[in-house]
Amino acid sequence: MRTPAGRIRNRQAARLVLPILCLLLVTGCIGPFSPTTVSDEKTLPPPRFSHEAGFYSEDFELSLLPPADYPDARIYYTLDGSYPDPASPQRDFLVMQTYPNGTRETWTTTTTPYQEPLSIGFSAASIPRYEIESINTYYRNTPFQPEEDPDRGWVVRAIAVCRESAAVSPAATAVFFPQSVRDQHTLPIISLVSDPAGLFDHYQGIYVAGQVFNRELAANPDGGPTRGWDGNYKQRGRDWEREGFLHFFDSSAAADMQQRIGIRINGNNTRSFRRKSLRLYARNDYGNRIFPVNPFGTDEKIRRLILRNSGQDGGNYPQESYGYGNTETNMRDALTQMVVSHYPVEHEQYRPAVHYINGIYWGLINIRERRDQHHFAARYGISPDNLVILANERLHYGRGSDLWLYRQLAGANSAEEMWDMVDKQSFTYYNIGNLFLTHSYWPLGGSGDNRYWRVREPSAVNPYHDGRWRFMWQDMDKSFSEYSRNMYAQLEDTHSLHRKVSRLVFADPGYRNYFLNTLADELNTTFAPDRLHGIIDTLNAAIAPERSRHYSRWRSGDHEPDAFRDFADNRQEHFIAHTKAYFGLDGMHELQLAGSAAQGSIQLNSLQIDTDSWSGRYFAGIQLRLTAQPASGYRFDHWLVNGTTHSAPSITLDLREDTTVTVQFSEAGS
Repeated sequence: MRTPAGRIRNRQAARLVLPILCLLLVTGCIGPFSPTTVSDEKTLPPPRFSHEAGFYSEDFELSLLPPADYPDARIYYTLDGSYPDPASPQRDFLVMQTYPNGTRETWTTTTTPYQEPLSIGFSAASIPRYEIESINTYYRNTPFQPEEDPDRGWVVRAIAVCRESAAVSPAATAVFFPQSVRDQHTLPIISLVSDPAGLFDHYQGIYVAGQVFNRELAANPDGGPTRGWDGNYKQRGRDWEREGFLHFFDSSAAADMQQRIGIRINGNNTRSFRRKSLRLYARNDYGNRIFPVNPFGTDEKIRRLILRNSGQDGGNYPQESYGYGNTETNMRDALTQMVVSHYPVEHEQYRPAVHYINGIYWGLINIRERRDQHHFAARYGISPDNLVILANERLHYGRGSDLWLYRQLAGANSAEEMWDMVDKQSFTYYNIGNLFLTHSYWPLGGSGDNRYWRVREPSAVNPYHDGRWRFMWQDMDKSFSEYSRNMYAQLEDTHSLHRKVSRLVFADPGYRNYFLNTLADELNTTFAPDRLHGIIDTLNAAIAPERSRHYSRWRSGDHEPDAFRDFADNRQEHFIAHTKAYFGLDGMHELQLAGSAAQGSIQLNSLQIDTDSWSGRYFAGIQLRLTAQPASGYRFDHWLVNGTTHSAPSITLDLREDTTVTVQFSEAGS
């Protein structure tokens, strides 16, 4: 048998499994198919609960019922989140509250044989108190206590054991919250249940600094500690994945999704923060390799989800400043990616939520999708064996030999050669987004914050299989700040291949013109202050009702996004000045367009103008391309450019002054 942490608990028992299974084929256990059907824990169903997981306004009696076809099965349950273990009714684990040799506490989980219905009450005194919120999840000696007692609910886990064969079922898991919890949250509610030892034990807990940190401390007695030091929470792989159970409550009292999952810590340096980012795994080992509900409302099949703590913008570290505007809004990365989500750059979908761990309120969290091999398979039909992902010019996913695919870029001698290897649009919009939004780790920095991908073997299946490098937004917490920051200087300060590529293509007059016109298009649309304010306000409105409760839980993360509003108002003029200096431009002029949207539209560079009037600013000396596009039943007649008539449907403008352009359409039959 394996523990929830995935370790073999009794090797002697494990050696007896095969003989027992053979014996069961003869002796068996009463079951639905024949007297000899229960042979392992996968075929014995879990117990049934008389009430569904959810939110209740009245107390009730909870009955734990044996599997339908196994009326004689014994039931064992826990109320502390631990995986029921009849062999160890009292199971101890060690919690370290201060490092290296400070406060140690022995915590105990309890498995109880079921004998009578459980009285589920929702008064503060009725709900079991297993106060894991008091455990130190940080690397400093700062055991944390919430400002107020956090909301909590019941967690019930139960297994069935066959009397004849001792076959054990998977655990059934349910959470029961008072209706007041549902009523107070306007966001989706995520409940995670996992054995406390697997999360917080000094030796095997994934949510604490633990023994791994103690070893690091012993090896560096005169230094640190720092958030970069190793710890339990920085371990990776299946050995550090813990069994758990997920309930997802979107907007009702009933769970929209519930299933067994694997849980790991996610991130890099943010793993050391008190409130962790979590990675959730759907696997066949847990019963379903796909999450049955897509929390983002799309049809895409999702196998991995990230519950993100908002990184450096989440207020996850006490008495320290990470800079970058020093905000704790819980929305910076999501905001930045939302602004450019329409770009031909891979972005992470986002949805804010609150999460509970083992029935205890754990605060705000961001639901994000993980862009791994499963994501690219689901979205683009790319076989995992044919996918290459690089992070900061190092291999992130693929084969060791795949690095040469990226190093080939160094041999390009022209922009045209470059576009044979790099998707021109993805490269352009990726650079524009990073430049304007002040991504501090661009073009080479952070812990893999600059990512690019391609297929190894190109094919004509679809455009994304063409073998060109494309780009991904990743960990944009260090963006949307310092509105006066000169990002072109940052590009020149790096010794990355990305800088060499940028210099090469910017030296090409055709691409330079394309880049600057596309950049101006984006200044007039994507980065328009009114649009930025609208996105800021929308994201803020979703999480604002939760901020005070989150602050009470963590005493951080309650900032309003005023710094983002300042950025929206002030970034453009600084960025335009930096762009003019970098490219040697004279200035910008206003372009005013007029026409009749009912009769036709105007294609301006990358923009489709389908309103009666429009205005924007463009760089002097950079040629613009305008094309008239008549609506059905109309034809193009002429242009008026500062009063001068032009008869060609497509015209090129070189702005040397503020310019007004009017397009005239006529009825097709006139």
